[in-house]
Amino acid sequence: MKRLVLVAALAMGGIFPAVAQDFSGEGIVAQGDKNADKALDKAEWEAMGSGYPYPAEGDANKDSKIDAAEMNVLIA
Repeated sequence: MKRLVLVAALAMGGIFPAVAQDFSGEGIVAQGDKNADKALDKAEWEAMGSGYPYPAEGDANKDSKIDAAEMNVLIA
């Protein structure tokens, strides 16, 4: 259920272009990663406009960023 809510929030927030929807962790991170560190910090997450709060619980290594592997766990 959490995955469905997260993916739906990202889609409704206009994160993904209609023609190329990539709902993988890699795709989500690539869409929002503005500083090219291959991860999303809270500011980048909020700038994506998903309407879903920053998923701090998904930050497994506690580096204050969600990388693609961590995102894949969140949406699994």
